[in-house]
Amino acid sequence: MNSLKRFLLVEDSLEVANEVKWLFNDTGYLTGGVNNLSGDLGLIQKFYLIILDITMPDGDGEELFRLIKSSPAIAGFPTLFSSFICTR
Repeated sequence: MNSLKRFLLVEDSLEVANEVKWLFNDTGYLTGGVNNLSGDLGLIQKFYLIILDITMPDGDGEELFRLIKSSPAIAGFPTLFSSFICTR
């Protein structure tokens, strides 16, 4: 799979994660998702972009961002912060 068409969504809300995946599926992007911060940082290398939820049950997106930026293998990966709200 081409990493340029994949992004990783770190989001604790299943409803929000499903909405984001639904929005991007029609554009040709594939999403991977994790719902907590304790996942494997090596997973990030399979994606082009990381979207981090600001608040998570086991920490926050800023904490994961600092971990990403302190790891030479993944420090250069594009990263966005999000705070999605589903209204459907």
